[in-house]
Amino acid sequence: MKAPLVSTLLLLAASLPVTGLARTQLVTLPERTLLITSLENAAQPLLMEERTLSLQEGTNQINFTWQNVDIHPESVELQVVGADDIRVISTGFPSRGNSLTWEVYSPRDIAQPVRVSYLLNGITQVTSYELHLGSSETEGEFRQYILISNVSGEDLVDAVIRAPFLGEIDRSLRNRESRRLLAKSVDALPLEKLFVSNPSWHHHAGEDGETISMVYELSNIASAGLGEARLPAGKIRVFATPDGDGSVFLGEDNITATAPGESASARLGVVSDVVLERSKMRDRQTNQRRNPRQQVVVFDQEIQLRYTLKNFKDEPVTIRVHERPPSGEWEATTSGHGDVRLERLSINELVVEIDLPAAVGEDPAEVVIDLDFLFRNRLQSDR
Repeated sequence: MKAPLVSTLLLLAASLPVTGLARTQLVTLPERTLLITSLENAAQPLLMEERTLSLQEGTNQINFTWQNVDIHPESVELQVVGADDIRVISTGFPSRGNSLTWEVYSPRDIAQPVRVSYLLNGITQVTSYELHLGSSETEGEFRQYILISNVSGEDLVDAVIRAPFLGEIDRSLRNRESRRLLAKSVDALPLEKLFVSNPSWHHHAGEDGETISMVYELSNIASAGLGEARLPAGKIRVFATPDGDGSVFLGEDNITATAPGESASARLGVVSDVVLERSKMRDRQTNQRRNPRQQVVVFDQEIQLRYTLKNFKDEPVTIRVHERPPSGEWEATTSGHGDVRLERLSINELVVEIDLPAAVGEDPAEVVIDLDFLFRNRLQSDR
């Protein structure tokens, strides 16, 4: 086997200078029989190696030394494999920071398997995604990749690598080497194509139109071929395959960590052929309550927003508007168009989703809806 796990790693067995202990003995570093690199905790990769030490009857002193690598000394642990009567008595830390000493008691001379484990800085993993859209844009081929990089200063040779989504793989990873591995692939992942706007509550663009982005939404659920675990945050690149003739890069975005049961979104830029004109039509106080000096101190407030939506595309579209009204006691209703769905996500976020038909020739499909908010028990300081 090639270089040991850590540069100039030394395992020395020597007797302590008291009666009844093992004879002084220098043991050359035995070859590693197993190396496992666990990346389940991305911030602190765990390395586990198995070796066989030649122990003598009595108390043996084992010195563990490393150089040119960044090990967490307090994480280093020695475990005896398969022998209950062989014990690690104590662990000592010399004054220098790149070594430690174990005292190990053995009731007999034996070639004993042991496992050394520790946390090693410099092994990183980065998740990325690719989405190759189908012709209908209602599904696509989804791929998840993990880029594992080793800048720890040590060659990991003939290692078993454990990583999220990858399970266990046999792969060497030398110092300053990176490998991009396919972690997950779904041939036909269901997608929803949306046009999303996040307007400011206090600003109404009117005829100038609100900013609308094109978004592909995917769900981390079992019925979609995912849902087994959280999707880590990472960059997603989206491709189209027009007429089945090669791939065309459409854009990229960064998706946030997505738990099972939740949805991730890839936002690919601003569109101009779907329009949202948003105007305030009414803002008035009702149910005013006054103090003894006849000053209004508490009131209800009615606000009406009007959406004029236009679709210049030759296909139906869905527009999703994220309204963020002030926190408090409020309710919202709509009128004017049937294909509208309201979902209150929090105390200050309302999602308004509208289905628009396709344009007819050069004439856009146009829909007008009114969105009515009723705020209760407002204070003058709330305005």
